[in-house]
Amino acid sequence: MLSIITDCSVESRTLLKFKRKEVERTCQASEQKLYNIIDINHYNAAIDQGERTNMGMTGNYIALADAQIKQIADGNLELGELNTEDYASLDIDKSWQAIHYLLTGDICEGAAPFGYVVPMQDDNAVDYGEFGAFYLYREQVAEASAALAQLSKNDVLARYNFDDMVEESIYPVMDDEDKDEFFDYLYVNLQAIQAYYEKAAADGNGVVFYIF
Repeated sequence: MLSIITDCSVESRTLLKFKRKEVERTCQASEQKLYNIIDINHYNAAIDQGERTNMGMTGNYIALADAQIKQIADGNLELGELNTEDYASLDIDKSWQAIHYLLTGDICEGAAPFGYVVPMQDDNAVDYGEFGAFYLYREQVAEASAALAQLSKNDVLARYNFDDMVEESIYPVMDDEDKDEFFDYLYVNLQAIQAYYEKAAADGNGVVFYIF
């Protein structure tokens, strides 16, 4: 199973290092594919205005009861109507696309069950904010949680190909990144997702993932 980090100082230093990096991200090719399923007009406008380097584009989750997930899926409840602070949440910083690629080999639309870990399936997309949101029912969360529970750190490392991420311009990796440090950054966030999904599955909840 993925072990949960108990040394908060190590985790904090790893996350802080990447949170503080103010760098130019040259990942237009992969992001254009992603934004086909969220908000291509906003993306193109940001490119034109030179704003993309200021976008945080962090990945966030909230856990909701299946009844609420169904309301969102049916268009009877908008995510914006909810106070996200009232629900169990998780922020995985800017690691979302790299984790999705690490687990599935796809920029977006990765196959289940690992495609549910950072869900970006067009069939599960709803309008929310600038970049949209993606929902999972509790059965899908449980499926992803069970799959993550079978992964060891060595399994994750075996899937990790830094050079491919650079070639595919996966957000937020850069070609001058230290590949070992970047793996640690992804793994810290993957562990957080594993723990979050395990709790959501135990509680019988679905999740909504959104980019902010």
